[in-house]
Amino acid sequence: SDTRDNVTFNIPIQYVQKIVFDDGCELVYNDVVDVSGDRRKAIKLGFLSPAWDVTTLYYERGVKPGQSLEVGIGVIGLGIEEIHENASGIVLRAGYKFMTRPEHYQNKYRYAHLLKGSYIKPELTFVHYTADGDRWDGGSGYGWDDVKTTILNLAVVGGKQWVYHNSLLLDIYAGLGINLGDTDNYYTFHYAFTGDTVTLTGGIKIGFLF
Repeated sequence: SDTRDNVTFNIPIQYVQKIVFDDGCELVYNDVVDVSGDRRKAIKLGFLSPAWDVTTLYYERGVKPGQSLEVGIGVIGLGIEEIHENASGIVLRAGYKFMTRPEHYQNKYRYAHLLKGSYIKPELTFVHYTADGDRWDGGSGYGWDDVKTTILNLAVVGGKQWVYHNSLLLDIYAGLGINLGDTDNYYTFHYAFTGDTVTLTGGIKIGFLF
């Protein structure tokens, strides 16, 4: 007999698109991950932000697989450590995440979630605050005064988000941006980012899904 009839080939399932049987029937495998049971909304807290004298909350909503909308609001002056003297103000953020497809093991048995994965996020941030500090008066130099700062920042943020048991999540991110507004003080730290013209941002968010 032909020994080839007794040969068995083992192929990882992720490499299989379809199986065609002798009778012409086909068994088709697709790579669609079912996320119909995933919770699509999340509330997150900027985990480290209170250490920088700002408390920031975020709301994220999954729009469709691979994309989600995230907005945030921060209260400057509501934190543990005072960065600028007598500072108070607000931070507003809005961004749109473009994520990788929900992650899974090569054998397709890994836990997947709509909001889980690496992402790139264009983000627009508005910052307005007042603080005691030196202000350039245009002639005689710097003077001590209440300094108002208003900045609009456009950034590209990259990060990765993990989801646990469809209930909790962890988001770690970093980004590079550019300031579109002017400030009349010498500060380079502006609560949502740091830098004058070119800016850096980053942090950790923790939250829950609902």
